[in-house]
Amino acid sequence: MLAWERWQTARVALVYLAFGSEVDPLAGGLLSASPTLPAATAAGPLLATTRTPAAGGLRVHLFDPAALEPHPLGFWQPRPDAPVVDLASIDVALVPGLCFDRQGGRLGYGRAYYDRLLPLLGAHVATVGVSREALVVERLPTEPHDVAVRWLVSEAGLRPVAHPGAATSPGPLTP
Repeated sequence: MLAWERWQTARVALVYLAFGSEVDPLAGGLLSASPTLPAATAAGPLLATTRTPAAGGLRVHLFDPAALEPHPLGFWQPRPDAPVVDLASIDVALVPGLCFDRQGGRLGYGRAYYDRLLPLLGAHVATVGVSREALVVERLPTEPHDVAVRWLVSEAGLRPVAHPGAATSPGPLTP
């Protein structure tokens, strides 16, 4: 992932703070090169992450591991006073899921937070589902509001999805 040109040239990458059985993108080697440093480097983007407010959709804030607080459901998130990130500056978005299908469909915790956030990102954004390879299945059931990712990353590597759905995902991106 770190060697991917899209990652290396991204201005801002949206990452998530894992919850439950989600794969943690900040541990285990996926982003092992200084994932806790919020400053951009020559080989990587500035990191941002989401905050789940009491009402409304996800908010995107600068990732600062020293400025996190627990959400009432048990996951970590930026404090409300953390700097807000302009969605237009995001170039790569790592998307959590309990499992994914080969077309980029995802199964989450059922509140559609990411399904509401992803359409707000620019069409240029490389959306990447993060999963264990054993949890990438042939096909998941989908609903009209579901938004597919365009890339999958697992311990088997990074790859574009097989056939992104025209209604749920803008056209394919090149690596």
